[in-house]
Amino acid sequence: MNAPIPAPRSSQPTPAAPAGIADAPPKSPCVDICRMDAERKLCIGCQRTLDEIGGWSGFSDERKRQVLAAVAERRAAGE
Repeated sequence: MNAPIPAPRSSQPTPAAPAGIADAPPKSPCVDICRMDAERKLCIGCQRTLDEIGGWSGFSDERKRQVLAAVAERRAAGE
């Protein structure tokens, strides 16, 4: 009787997200509260600029992640 041979363990760390999740296209931060704050020049719902909102569908995944990082910083700063 032949027992199955276990696969060798990888020396690489376990990924933070399941396969495919990290590579998924970033989702829009839009929350359907679309109103611009004229003073800050940001949407009060998603905290994006008009350029970021208008360009979202044409942005690369990398650029979308940059926008999401900027949105997170704005929210953390209380903007």
